[in-house]
Amino acid sequence: MKTMNPGDERGAVAIFAVVIVMALFLAIGLVVDGGSRIRAMQRADALASAAARTGAQAVVFGGEAGHPTIDVGPACRAAADYLVQAGVEPTDCVRVDDSTLRVGATVSYENVFLSLIGPSTSQVTGSAQARLARGVGDEQ
Repeated sequence: MKTMNPGDERGAVAIFAVVIVMALFLAIGLVVDGGSRIRAMQRADALASAAARTGAQAVVFGGEAGHPTIDVGPACRAAADYLVQAGVEPTDCVRVDDSTLRVGATVSYENVFLSLIGPSTSQVTGSAQARLARGVGDEQ
């Protein structure tokens, strides 16, 4: 019968250490790049909101029953100009109804850790709506 020598298990700790380091590296990469994605999504939504508010200021008065309506052409141009000045790609601009404008924006962000196994940049899209409202105290 052969007796176990402490030197017989050399290398077992090294393999375990490599696996643990790789798992920690992946977890850190997910946290860092996941945080970048969340920040980019928040930025896309915030810029889409601001662009929708900017576009919704293109109002035509005297429409149906004298109610103001959104003039979709100038509204979408104003929203797109706002997004381009912010360095963001406009994706869509739609007049949902006479008093609501929906705007979309695409934001790119850099992958730090996950770029080693995937693309170095990724994109997220945000959207928002702005609605015309009038009245003092209560909306009419």
